[in-house]
Amino acid sequence: MKTRHTILSVAAAALVLTACSNEDELSLQQGDEVVRIASASVVNSAQTRVNSDGAGDTFESGDSFCLINKSRPSQNKGTYATTDGTNWTQSGGLVLWASGTNEFSAYMPATAAIEPFLIPEDQSTIEKLKSADYMTATASVEKGGDVNLQFAHQLTKVTLNISYTNQYTGNEVVSALKIVKIPNSTPNSNIIKQAGEGYVPYPFVADKKLSEVAQQSYTAIVIPGSYYDTGTYSYFLTMTIGGTEVKLKANGFLKTNRALQAGKAYTFNVQVGENQATISQASVKAWSGTDPLDEVEPENPYTTVTLVPRADSENGRFFTTWNTNDEVFTTALTADYVKVTGTMPCALWEDGWYDLYMLFMGSQKLKTLDLSATTATAMSTYSLFQSPSVETIIMPATLTNIPEQNFAQCTNLQVVDLSLCTNVPDVDTNAAFIDNGENRQVTVYVASGMRNTFLNYCPEGSPIPTYPWQTLENESRIKIVEKK
Repeated sequence: MKTRHTILSVAAAALVLTACSNEDELSLQQGDEVVRIASASVVNSAQTRVNSDGAGDTFESGDSFCLINKSRPSQNKGTYATTDGTNWTQSGGLVLWASGTNEFSAYMPATAAIEPFLIPEDQSTIEKLKSADYMTATASVEKGGDVNLQFAHQLTKVTLNISYTNQYTGNEVVSALKIVKIPNSTPNSNIIKQAGEGYVPYPFVADKKLSEVAQQSYTAIVIPGSYYDTGTYSYFLTMTIGGTEVKLKANGFLKTNRALQAGKAYTFNVQVGENQATISQASVKAWSGTDPLDEVEPENPYTTVTLVPRADSENGRFFTTWNTNDEVFTTALTADYVKVTGTMPCALWEDGWYDLYMLFMGSQKLKTLDLSATTATAMSTYSLFQSPSVETIIMPATLTNIPEQNFAQCTNLQVVDLSLCTNVPDVDTNAAFIDNGENRQVTVYVASGMRNTFLNYCPEGSPIPTYPWQTLENESRIKIVEKK
């Protein structure tokens, strides 16, 4: 099936041609030449165009765009259309060559060249989903040369796979579903605008019973960017089920810098229940196939660092004893999300546990540090991380000990994820969570059903009953939350 990019009524088409025209009636002066299009395509033709219900790498009869020659003060703007998906002719306006090098800009849909492109709030039908696509192209061509345009997506595709817990009977009515919009921080925010408070995804139909939409997937085209820690823009999704509003908070990934990027497709698996919704998985995928919901192989949203102890190191005692690729580590130290893998040779500080000691000290960009793929059993004393920017640290299942000042100088730390731990790690109640910012409370995620186990944990051999995790929560330094 071929892809149809623009669906216009006769009246709308006339508006586009008028808006993207200037000096239509002016006669050509001697020596003037009309600019002709040699080719037009989508960047990386293996990817499906955002709005596509076809293969997405070709155009179809009726597709059109507006071309502007920025090297001319007049007779520089016109609409080009195709009747066969390959050949393009001027259908409105007039674009002439200037002498020397000509700088061209092209816009799809054509109206976006004249007025800000408004991302529609309602994308609940395939036609409305298609209308949300916005692409641009540029070209620098010597007078009379071939004008080859490669269009690039300026927006982001989001797909939600939604499931529901057995809390619901199936008879509840789903009356609303919306992906919350975030403020426009794109470089061309003066061109791209948003309508309403969010996006109603395709193929949502209001007032259907839950049993009719169970395991449904929804897709919307949204503004690129990141969600906030607090306030309206900290929510990613809102639903109304059986008259009750359910809100989904953005997870750590969605709050990282440039979490949703232009020209990429993101899939989130969402489980709804107990009057709340949670993200159980997220992936980033390229566009391909014959349907707007089709995706192929994922792209990791993080930089992976593999630690390998040097053969001549003394028990892998210091960070400098790790074999590392300079380019990889340079990238890791400037990344938003870093995942560390590798064998940790030392169990405790007194045994020489310096594996990651101050590795990320001074990092200004790191938001999420994932240690879940390491074999660490204990964190080192005295500021293991020392990253003022880190917000989330994910610990491995092997962790048994969190000593004093472990998170010192992590002044923006918000989450410590211990949900992989099946046994309660020991923790220093005096200083493990000190120096995390004034009046800041750290959320500690534990596995489902483990909250009471953490609160009732008493270290073996303690002369008097002490409950370190309960003490930390009572002092409002942490809040223990079960991760579902």
